[in-house]
Amino acid sequence: HLKAAESSNGALADLPALRSAAHRMLGEHEAALAAAQRALEIDPLHFMAGREKALALAALGRPADEWVGTWRDYMRDSVQNQLELASSYIEGGLLGDAEAVLNDALKRAPRFSQPLPFSAQQTTPMIDYLLGYLAVRRGDNGTARLCFVRGNERPILYANPHRVVELGTQVEM
Repeated sequence: HLKAAESSNGALADLPALRSAAHRMLGEHEAALAAAQRALEIDPLHFMAGREKALALAALGRPADEWVGTWRDYMRDSVQNQLELASSYIEGGLLGDAEAVLNDALKRAPRFSQPLPFSAQQTTPMIDYLLGYLAVRRGDNGTARLCFVRGNERPILYANPHRVVELGTQVEM
């Protein structure tokens, strides 16, 4: 289906990036790398394609440090960019990848931060709320509850869901 979609939407980097993830999950790492490269030809700053390229290089045993540095540079350690990437994985049904991205963002975020301008923010309750949403999706209500409580402890200033997937974090338990 992805190849068919690419034939009619060839200028959309999301499709080869998703195909890269699919190849990775099938253990087809050369094909994953090629698809990630194709996505990066279309959009050199594509978040998912950058991560998929890094994962493919690592799986192939090739040097990845330089590329990971480049990818992290254009991600700018921006929590909003991490949320965009995680949302893309969620929308693609790749919940484990979304969780890995969110946990990476959480590791990099200070536990309690001072409010900063939106573009400089380093943390947001939305990381925790999305992790809680993913926990609910896999049936782990205990972890979900902890994530939601942790999100409630972060500055409310940054709790402004504006992505469709973030609206799904408002679940009843």
